[in-house]
Amino acid sequence: LEPDAVVVLARVFDGDEPKLLLLKQFRPELETVSVELPMGRIAEGENPQQAALRVLYETSGYMGTVSLMSPPAELGEGHAVEYVSIDVDLMMPEAEQPLLEVAGLPVPIGAREFETETVKLRKLLDRLQELDFRGYSIFNGLYTLAVGMNFSQVQYWD
Repeated sequence: LEPDAVVVLARVFDGDEPKLLLLKQFRPELETVSVELPMGRIAEGENPQQAALRVLYETSGYMGTVSLMSPPAELGEGHAVEYVSIDVDLMMPEAEQPLLEVAGLPVPIGAREFETETVKLRKLLDRLQELDFRGYSIFNGLYTLAVGMNFSQVQYWD
């Protein structure tokens, strides 16, 4: 099964506890702003790692190091996705967001289409619930990740 798309789990390290990179973008088909993970198609000639690094850079301006890859997950109708974990260490100069000039002002790459936010991993579910309450549409895979992370932190049995 060959994946044709990637979903990026970007763990951002800035000297504090690790955070997850979220993207917010207006989705006309939903008529609302969607909160999601960076994701995109694998271009011809790219492998999933290369695609994930490109998608991360194009959506946020961040550069990082691939730390984990999932097996391809079938989405149906002949499509498959691979989840790629990328570590972004903001203490390293090469990870800083490069800037473009738009109308003479510096703007991070991707800022024209996406708003980025980093959330502490332990606070992810709370933040997503807050955004949902405020009317944002939450990407199902992101919400599932947050619930799973929360589940792993709570002891339900002896």
